[in-house]
Amino acid sequence: MKKIISLVVVGVLLLGVLSASATIGERNKILLNDGENEISSASAYQDELDQFQLDQTEGYGIPVGAVYIPDPPINLNVQVAQSFIPTKKILTRAELLVGKNFTASHPYVLAIREELTEENIVEINVNPDQFVTENLSWLEFDFEDIFVTVGQTYYIVCYTENITDNLYAWAANNDSESYQHGCAWVSIDDGNTWTNDTYEAQNNELKRYHGTQIIGRDDNSSDMCFKTYGIEATTELEIELAKTGFRVGATITNIGGVTAWDVEWIITVQGGIFGLINMTIPDIVPELNVGESLHIPIGPMFGLGPVTITAKAWALNAPEVTDSLDGFVFIIFFI
Repeated sequence: MKKIISLVVVGVLLLGVLSASATIGERNKILLNDGENEISSASAYQDELDQFQLDQTEGYGIPVGAVYIPDPPINLNVQVAQSFIPTKKILTRAELLVGKNFTASHPYVLAIREELTEENIVEINVNPDQFVTENLSWLEFDFEDIFVTVGQTYYIVCYTENITDNLYAWAANNDSESYQHGCAWVSIDDGNTWTNDTYEAQNNELKRYHGTQIIGRDDNSSDMCFKTYGIEATTELEIELAKTGFRVGATITNIGGVTAWDVEWIITVQGGIFGLINMTIPDIVPELNVGESLHIPIGPMFGLGPVTITAKAWALNAPEVTDSLDGFVFIIFFI
């Protein structure tokens, strides 16, 4: 990034100009492992390209990782971020135009944050062997899907271990107009403080700030090369525990307006004398259409004493809902 810090040398890696395309991804997921059985989902859903900045200025990128500057001699651990504003309620994955030095030895971490210095909402580690060496290519980072607030600023934050010669590169565009809803950020102190370029109103002069201190002047600001994908349609589930005769069951209903994908649930039964009644029932179905219900029998429960039954359900595109029921188990009967 020519303008962010002269200390960050763009030419550390051979940065190529690669073509970029906007795509729609269709993905299958294995979403649940109950510790004994891997339960797979056969459902396929489509996410869509949401935010993006595809164009790299020729030969222009920012190192991510350990950088040594010989004059004056200084060791830096560079972290890089790009702010963006999603328009879809579920953020599913990202793609970056990235590459690595042949000496890169530790995983590259991509995280999503609400603030640059706050904890990660979600993260994914990608090993060096997934990157091209001394060149750039689009690489997918398929993290766990998360709900986001449409219209709120989020940050793609990238970093790696501060180990000598452990170095990556992320391509960028040095035109401040290349992406209208965010900008590039850089930290050279392990993410404790961040800097970007900001316009000063007087004379329309671009100055570089570290907090409120001007640390340099340039004629542009930058955006990283990135894509984010998401799902716009969300729905709502309802879960209810009910007693039928001397048994108990749970009913999950899609009360929203679109199909619920990858509907999961966990039902627990705990209690009894000396806490001997302890059951956990997890499962998943690929989809639940609008207005449809799932009926899940619980039991048989064996034991004696008071118990609490708790049921939770959620979906890829629906937040978690819960219900609970207290009762008494007498041998195999729920009262």
